[in-house]
Amino acid sequence: MGPHALAYNNVNISTSIFVERTFAVVYKLLNACPEAMKLQPLMHNLKKSSPLKLSDLRPSISVMKSYATQSAVNISCILFKYVNGFDHLQNDPLLQNQTRWMIPHHKTKFHPLRASTIEEASTEGNLNVHNEVYLVQLQQSPGD
Repeated sequence: MGPHALAYNNVNISTSIFVERTFAVVYKLLNACPEAMKLQPLMHNLKKSSPLKLSDLRPSISVMKSYATQSAVNISCILFKYVNGFDHLQNDPLLQNQTRWMIPHHKTKFHPLRASTIEEASTEGNLNVHNEVYLVQLQQSPGD
């Protein structure tokens, strides 16, 4: 598969017996090489790093403004889809998602996987999600 990232979170499906499911996505990492994925240098850098402070996690003013703008655009898209009379605003440049960090001529390739009924709110659940993704859905062997 090459260098990639795995992201997953819960999705709620009210029409299912299992209302809460875990939805995973695998995506390629731009310009990543296998050398960058080695655990020992990552652990070495982790040991050298200082603990995170709350200020390290707090979004900047520009990030908060961007999030608010993107949220307003996404909510507007729902309005355009389900409420008649707003069609004339659909292509307004102010109601389009804005690119923050564009990488010219690149679009990340995402590969969504099947949702599973694994509860991932615990350490064991997280490990089970990884097993489900790699061993079951992607049919990898533990040595891959």
